[in-house]
Order: sequence, then structure tokens, then C-alpha cells
Amino acid sequence: MHMARYSNQEPKVVHVRFAPRQPDLYSGIFIRPVLMNNWSIRNRILLMALLPGVMVSLVLGMFFIVGRASDLSDLLEARALAMGKQLAPTCEYGVMTGNTGILQNIANNMLEERDVRAVNM
Repeated sequence: MHMARYSNQEPKVVHVRFAPRQPDLYSGIFIRPVLMNNWSIRNRILLMALLPGVMVSLVLGMFFIVGRASDLSDLLEARALAMGKQLAPTCEYGVMTGNTGILQNIANNMLEERDVRAVNM
């Protein structure tokens, strides 16, 4: 049957549905590494199971190491400031009187501390 051009009948509407496309395992972020071509399924699963744990361990390890190094640097700076505050009143008499022997003795005692490299007065 052929419909006439000026017919009073309305055309039929046909709905077409497409099946959802399955995502490709090797598309997007899942790019297949060249070196994995000859790996067995057991080795691939082992890699995929261990890789997240190793990555998290490395990131957390670096985070805590950097944090600890920063804490140690802050503690060393605070210790130097405390030693300087302790040294100032001790050196006051030697500076006022110009007695270099007392100042030299104080400087030598400070250099015996394990974290002290130099003393300036």
C-alpha cells in the first residue's frame, strides 16, 4: 500500500532504541601497556591487586617523611633559639667588662654541644 501525498491519515512514528554500547576495556584511561602483551591473566590480576597498595604506601611514606623532616627542622631551630636566649645573659658580663677570656670560655663550652657548629658574639 502506498499512501497518497495529500492523505488525511497521520504518518506512523517509529521509535528506534539502540542497545547501550559496552565500554571497551582498552579505551580511555585503560590503555594497554605494550609490555603486558605476554603476561598471563594471573600476573595481570596480581599487578592490579598490588599496584594500588604500593602506590598508597609510597604516597603515605613520602607524606610522613616530609612531615617528620619539617618537624625536626622546626625543633632544631627552636633549640638554637633557646640556646641563644640562654647564652645572652651569660655573656653580658664578659661583653660589659671586655673580658675576652670569659667570652672564649663560654664559646668553647657552647661548642661542646652536639648540634652547635659555630658561636658568634
